Amino acid sequence: MFDVTPPSTEQLRCSPSARPEREALARHPVLIALPQALQDAAHAQGRLIHQATGQRRTTGGSLGFLIEGALAVYDERNLACIERLGTGATFGWETALTTRTSEQELLALLDTSWLAIPAALPAQVMGISWVERMFGRHALDRLRRIQSLSACQVVHAVSARTATLIQQLATSSATEEIRTTQAALADALGVQRTSVNAAIKDLEAAGAVRVRRGSLRITCASTLACFACGCGCG
Repeated sequence: MFDVTPPSTEQLRCSPSARPEREALARHPVLIALPQALQDAAHAQGRLIHQATGQRRTTGGSLGFLIEGALAVYDERNLACIERLGTGATFGWETALTTRTSEQELLALLDTSWLAIPAALPAQVMGISWVERMFGRHALDRLRRIQSLSACQVVHAVSARTATLIQQLATSSATEEIRTTQAALADALGVQRTSVNAAIKDLEAAGAVRVRRGSLRITCASTLACFACGCGCG
């Protein structure tokens, strides 16, 4: 279908991290809502991470702010995707509350950029009480997302889950072309590539999407919605 030739080992290395520009930080809704002192510290000590579609890397125990793209987050034993994050999401607040380094693997479902800041930085700048309040604010939402995704994986068919994932990726894609791969979709859904291939063929036959090499495009959002499970668990 639309997978491309797997990149070489050299290409699979994530792009070098760079000091983030203010413009990149300004695109993140949570970052711009943080106290100015913490924004300044994030700009000074943060690293902008670039992951191409299909690339994996660990969180490195960092607090992350997803500037652009989409990530599948895996459990600490790397058994399954437990959460899908899109543009504007954050992850790793729990690492700011403990000295234990928490490593989780991230799979880029689209070309993705995210800001990594040292986990200890928020507490150093704002104090541990402020971090506890922030963690509490995000923890319940995250728990609900993980519960919803877990239930969806058990209850709904691969075709419905594939359609929902395509909807979610469209909202985080920088262009109308959703540049992803069958392998990345299958990994995030926890199924075989053949199952995703069959699901996308059905969507294309129904006129919901158009497939090209290395990408797909939604051609009828209402038709795609008819196939989707509607969980909104990304």
